[in-house]
Amino acid sequence: MLHDIYNLLMLPVLCGFCFRYLLTGASFDAFVVVAYAYFIGDLLWVVCSPSCVKSPGVIAGHHCLTMLYMLYPLAYPQLRHYMAMCLSVELNTFFLILRRLWHVPPVSVCFYVTWITIRLIIYPYLIYVFAILYVDRSLETGSWLNSFALIPSFQSALTVLNIKWTVDLARRKLDMMRDPSLRARMSKAKGL
Repeated sequence: MLHDIYNLLMLPVLCGFCFRYLLTGASFDAFVVVAYAYFIGDLLWVVCSPSCVKSPGVIAGHHCLTMLYMLYPLAYPQLRHYMAMCLSVELNTFFLILRRLWHVPPVSVCFYVTWITIRLIIYPYLIYVFAILYVDRSLETGSWLNSFALIPSFQSALTVLNIKWTVDLARRKLDMMRDPSLRARMSKAKGL
């Protein structure tokens, strides 16, 4: 519960900086500091208290991959906007946690709208964008082995994780439709 409160306090701050950057292009340095502070803090929490989340290994791996991935925009400013697009997913994480604690229709609507928009539309679309950037970089450098080579792979890995979580969510929903008594038990469980 305390971990959820940490997220409900930190994620709006992170999302505020994220959307400010997306809308204005301002304060990238502050955005990066807030993003790393959030991910490092959350990673330490999950490592020190693994029972605070359903899948601590997956969350820890996700946070490490994300922080590694976030190094690219530091070296290549043309990628900053894409980093903000990727980190907009934390708005959905906020609604996921809020929904778990306060399961009312408006929160659920926000949860599903952001889930579909960010995790299932924007993330896969960015694989395409990053593949084009990689090809452009390859043609520019004259080598297919260049600094952008890992970007489509990172984005693909995060997208696959989103698809896995979507399948898990859909399975839980189907199970609850088949057995309504599961709703009470699952509402007390951690996770999606």
